[in-house]
Amino acid sequence: MRLPGYSLIYLIFRIFLPMWHALFAMIIFQSLVGCITAYLLSRSVYEISKSRVLFFILICLLGINIYVLFWEGSILTDSLSANFIGISLYFISRYSYKRATAFLFYSGLFLGWSAFMRPANVLAFPFYIPIIVQLSNIRSSLWKNLFIFSLPYGLSMLSFQAMYYIYKGELYFPKYFDVYEHPYAKKLFIVHGSICWPNMEINLFPAKGQNCDIPFFEQVGIFGDSIVKIKSSEYIGSFRDPNIFEDCFGDKEADPVTKYLSKCICTSTFSIDSIRTIRYDLRKIAYANEKNIDSLSAALNHKISRYIESVKKERPVYYYITSRIKSFILLITTGQAYFRGHISFPQVPWLPILLTFHTIPIILYLLLFTVSIFVCLKTKNSLILSFLIITLAGLGIIFSYIFISMPHFRYLVSAYPYIFWGLVIEIHLLYEYFINRKSTNQAL
Repeated sequence: MRLPGYSLIYLIFRIFLPMWHALFAMIIFQSLVGCITAYLLSRSVYEISKSRVLFFILICLLGINIYVLFWEGSILTDSLSANFIGISLYFISRYSYKRATAFLFYSGLFLGWSAFMRPANVLAFPFYIPIIVQLSNIRSSLWKNLFIFSLPYGLSMLSFQAMYYIYKGELYFPKYFDVYEHPYAKKLFIVHGSICWPNMEINLFPAKGQNCDIPFFEQVGIFGDSIVKIKSSEYIGSFRDPNIFEDCFGDKEADPVTKYLSKCICTSTFSIDSIRTIRYDLRKIAYANEKNIDSLSAALNHKISRYIESVKKERPVYYYITSRIKSFILLITTGQAYFRGHISFPQVPWLPILLTFHTIPIILYLLLFTVSIFVCLKTKNSLILSFLIITLAGLGIIFSYIFISMPHFRYLVSAYPYIFWGLVIEIHLLYEYFINRKSTNQAL
């Protein structure tokens, strides 16, 4: 699901360069923006804490993090949208100290353009409201500042919607890629993302990196493995050997399909064997033709719908609540173990990297958050409290994907700037409260 913010940036390069040169220029641009973002966010932390140690910690978490750098070499929205969030954080931090309206505008501009690339990032906007309220002296100033902050995103969306309506005669709504636009394909997202995948094993120290190089596994699990083109349209099908999924679970699995299906929720009307028939029906899609594709996809959609409804009816707490919590826990612990970069860089010791640049920082952030909020309330440090509230936008973005049944590790990238920035602020706050204050009292 995309908006044209990324394409418009690419278009600037494409106007002046041939296609391949323009794509290469985009990669260089993304890398430069990544370096600038890492420096600016680290600088903002230094201005808050005056600590060179925290400056370099954040530089490392953002600047040499393989889970961030990997996407800078891809023509995808992940890198730019996340780095624009980081720049937005820098400007809101500058605004909190300088009170220059220009900084507020720039913060809204970069956050808005990030959402103009990835629609889910718009959910970050409400988390900025507390700091804007806090720094606005009177009500008229508050409304003015909120207007200035949201103006860039509002203008870009209104302009785009107006142009799209003039050209298409309808308003634009984010859409899936063509292959996922079919009703049965959208429901496969739900089966994988909300019913089966959340039950995968959670292991802080997995035995080996996941070497699953099957792109469809991230979206639909073991159900689909191929794209079928029929009637100028694309469908998800299944005609490859199921053993292609043998590396998707850490150790090689002799029967990966059964291993995966054992994690799916069974009901009174759907056993493991019943769920397995969904893959069999996808095999029929793979060999369909123009005459029977509509009937086959409709029958498959009906079967998947019945399965989902049976889970909702018999396991409502699991479907609506438990599965979302388990998905979140899985993402923040071993989620990046499924990262494709582990295959691209086999010589890299992946487990220390997984723990250093993903698992430990996120868990530390979550563990220290409650304590930090308590310290802020006790010391009446409203500014740091507002900063910590902003960092919750990262969790909001993650949960937005989880609730639409797309708990993919790549969507963590947009949350990293919030979480890493929040972590070093928490460390600064707690160090000042528990260590520096104690040293000062002893000196007195």
